Amino acid sequence: MKSSNSKNKTITINTTQQDGKCRIEISDNGVGIDDKNLKRVFNYGFTTKESGHGFGLHTSALAVNALGGTMDVVSEGIGKGATFVIVL
Repeated sequence: MKSSNSKNKTITINTTQQDGKCRIEISDNGVGIDDKNLKRVFNYGFTTKESGHGFGLHTSALAVNALGGTMDVVSEGIGKGATFVIVL
């Protein structure tokens, strides 16, 4: 979101119950994720930021997996934001 040129930066959090599990969707209207990077964003050390280290999403995914859940991401591409989905 920090890199987004949008004047109205928005993060939306939705929670629902799905098949006895908690589904958390975190969406933003930020810079989005290039299709070629969607499968890589959770990899250790992967980053598109100059000052990034690539630890945050990787560590988050490991924590969710350790709790028996899943973490995925969806983005329609650059400039179209992203949605992270956690199911626990």
